[in-house]
Amino acid sequence: LNSASIVNPIHHARDIALGIAQGDLTRPIRTDGQDEAAELLRALAQMQSALATLVGDVRGTAQNIHVASSEVASGN
Repeated sequence: LNSASIVNPIHHARDIALGIAQGDLTRPIRTDGQDEAAELLRALAQMQSALATLVGDVRGTAQNIHVASSEVASGN
């Protein structure tokens, strides 16, 4: 065990979390290993995936509302 095996995954997790906080839900997340750092990265990957799904659902709903409101406005 060396410090890089601990520090590198933690830095990767930090970078992923910062990217998610800035709205980037597309970064690939490396989740090699079975240690606690790998578990943290897998949890971040699950969170990123869930947020991407949620954003997609919200966009779809917003589009449906836009279409429906346009139809109402045009008298359809």
